Amino acid sequence: MLLTLLTYCYAAGVCGSEDIEYDCRNDAVTRYLCANTSPDQDTIRSFRRANRPRIEDCLARVYRSADDLAPVPMSRRTTDLTCLVRRRLELAIMFDTAMCE
Repeated sequence: MLLTLLTYCYAAGVCGSEDIEYDCRNDAVTRYLCANTSPDQDTIRSFRRANRPRIEDCLARVYRSADDLAPVPMSRRTTDLTCLVRRRLELAIMFDTAMCE
């Protein structure tokens, strides 16, 4: 469930663990994805740390699927998919670091 939740949130641009925790309580889609449970931000951060390669793989699959539907496929653009996925995870880490300070 957490893998699906984080993949969805990162793809949707919700990167901070605190923001994801909030959405699990207040957003219909994320509430559905986590079956009306509300993982706390520490659980989310711990899961991300322990499963970063799996999250990156799932997020890359989502972006590839979306790319198949795009008018200009990513393969024709200069943006590298792997770089895009890693940046999204690094952004999540930066959000969490900023919230802790």
